[in-house]
Amino acid sequence: MRWTDIIDENEIQKTINVLKPEHQLFEIRVFGADKRKVISGYFTDCGTLISALDKIDPRDKNLYITLNKVNEALYSRSQHDKFLANVNTTSDTEIDRYEWLFIDLDPVRLTNISSSNTELAAAEKLKTEVRQYMSEVGFSDPVEAMSGNGYHLLYRIDLSCDDPHKQLLNDCLTALATLFNNSAVKIDTVNYNPARICKLYGTLAQKGFNTTDRPHRMSRLISVPDRILINKEDLLQIIAAELPQEAKAPKQTVKPQQDFNIRDWLATYGFTYKEDVGRDCQMFLLDECPFDSSHRNGDSKIFAYTNGAIAFKCHHNSCKGKTWQDVRLKYEPDAYDRKLDDERIEAGYQKRKRQKNAPEMFIPMEGDPVKASVKEKKRTFRKLKTGKKLMEKELPELTYYVGVGDELPILTEGTCILSAKPKLGKSWLALAMCLAVANGEDFLGYKTKQCSSLYLDLETSEVIQKKRLKKALKGKPVPENFYLETETDSINNGFVEQIEAYMKEDPKIGVVVVDVFQIIRSPVKNQKESEYEHAYRDITPLNELAQKYHIAIILVCHDRKAVDPDDPFANILGSTGLQGAATQMMVMFRKKKNDPIHISVKGKTIDGLPELNVKLDNAEWSVVEAANTEEREKAEAMEEYLNSEIRTAVLTIAENNSMWSGRCSTLIQDAVQYDVPIQDSAKHVGGFLHRHIGRFLANDGVKISIIENGTGGKQYKICKSTVDTVDEDEGIPLMDWEESSNYNGSGNPFL
Repeated sequence: MRWTDIIDENEIQKTINVLKPEHQLFEIRVFGADKRKVISGYFTDCGTLISALDKIDPRDKNLYITLNKVNEALYSRSQHDKFLANVNTTSDTEIDRYEWLFIDLDPVRLTNISSSNTELAAAEKLKTEVRQYMSEVGFSDPVEAMSGNGYHLLYRIDLSCDDPHKQLLNDCLTALATLFNNSAVKIDTVNYNPARICKLYGTLAQKGFNTTDRPHRMSRLISVPDRILINKEDLLQIIAAELPQEAKAPKQTVKPQQDFNIRDWLATYGFTYKEDVGRDCQMFLLDECPFDSSHRNGDSKIFAYTNGAIAFKCHHNSCKGKTWQDVRLKYEPDAYDRKLDDERIEAGYQKRKRQKNAPEMFIPMEGDPVKASVKEKKRTFRKLKTGKKLMEKELPELTYYVGVGDELPILTEGTCILSAKPKLGKSWLALAMCLAVANGEDFLGYKTKQCSSLYLDLETSEVIQKKRLKKALKGKPVPENFYLETETDSINNGFVEQIEAYMKEDPKIGVVVVDVFQIIRSPVKNQKESEYEHAYRDITPLNELAQKYHIAIILVCHDRKAVDPDDPFANILGSTGLQGAATQMMVMFRKKKNDPIHISVKGKTIDGLPELNVKLDNAEWSVVEAANTEEREKAEAMEEYLNSEIRTAVLTIAENNSMWSGRCSTLIQDAVQYDVPIQDSAKHVGGFLHRHIGRFLANDGVKISIIENGTGGKQYKICKSTVDTVDEDEGIPLMDWEESSNYNGSGNPFL
């Protein structure tokens, strides 16, 4: 790492582990002095992020991370696993869930300068007060961090990204700002939107010049609870309820108190107080609460808003529900007299009367010339089509490009989603397919229809493209009817028209590859458009284009992180709208590292589910026979079991104890006493015991029972088995078969 004084690799690793565990997708944004010039990257692990950071110059720049759950489809954007400039960044509609309540305590200072030590100390003091208050409400311990210039409190939540929850978080932050803001430190109230970013801890905060009085500081995590618990929505509602109604609805039609002077009123009735500035209001921190003299030193406050509204709030539960009206009536019982009510009622009545008598718009009256010019359109309805009519029609046959004459072709006209994990070889497969159809050569044992092919490589440079093409050709000449383009327009901005222009140049183009599809996709229309609707909107014009010219359009996509061996098509990254709208799908995957690559194909124009096992060797594809996966997995699992030091430790403990019980951490400690040290973590030991619980019983006669311990870690009981009844086929005691299967979810303790 070249920039160790700007980037702390270890601290960034801690941050990713806390904020984005289990390879969750996140975006990193890098801003310089000009915030319009931003570079962005999407990552799923810290190692790749650190490598990418080593390729940029972070001097005089600040780095931020998305807090909430990013839609996994964004990993297909052009900046995945790298940083690019002038690209789309994460928007509110591209966040799946709220995961954090982000409280940012920022010292008041001039724009674009670092905070002084005194200002930072004031933020730390307020951070302690806010944390104490949140704890009293019932919130679990937060993640605490120092941003370089202020302090952050991050409380774990889990909410959908809809308008009510957005308003709830807005109200929470506004309420906290109203309660705790002072002249030195403010709580940022804009951090409620789903796509909010915060400082990437472990990077240097570089605002303004680095001076002795206002130094650049390294951001860092201060404290992380042992268990980060999700706070329920009810707790957020409690905080939001602290917000005075005047702050929620600052606009008022009638302002009966517009000439009311709050300072004069407080002086008239002998109030003593300190003044401060809040959000859109002046705050009066009362020395003594008007309803309980024991509530002192600013526990109760009066807020005078810029729009003329006035509110009252006391922190104590005994004063809950008390309003400014209650305060004023205590000292002025006739403050809200009948005359004032009459004025409000009359104003509302006159407004309603004006609305009721207003002429209705765009409804022409009798004899109006507008009516004469508007002619009612008569709708004509389509007639029913019979299936018989369809069968009598002469329609062209579907065009098969790979699998000509076969019952199970693997590429036909239409749109085809080609999906795989990164670096599995989908680009090599698409390139090989293009070259095969251009030459009319067999591909993976399937006959091809010879035609021109167009490969749109939108991700790699010409240097890499040339190197890849040379490797794929194996010394053969480039087919004259193979075209390679490096840029094109997006679907909503001319892509279809561009392909049609290419078709006019060469009408024999039959296969078009878009690598990758995400680059040409249109932006989401608005917040109301779902990803499913977005997918159909993008695929539909491509289907129409493919149908018009009888071509195959291959759309290269990425897979999700998880693999579902029972339904590989569910692994396609993005909405199921992609799968529903596309003509066919082709998914590449392997269950284990050394397995052959498996290709599954299905679609609307394919009768069946073609399955292939292939391998990629030096840019050359070949079909391989599928091994007996089940038997191999059993053999590998048994080899792991027999050669593990964990097994040796468990057998030794069972031999020396009539009954042993404890957690995995205790097992590791006790194993040392028997000179059988275990090098693995407690988590790894627990996984081993779960996977091999049946083998311990069948092979070594050791019974392991797992005891759930509420919210704590699991406990294990280990003893020699005394059961004699054994299943003849599997060699496992019948009474323990069901018990053992309960812990791995497979019904078979060997799998």
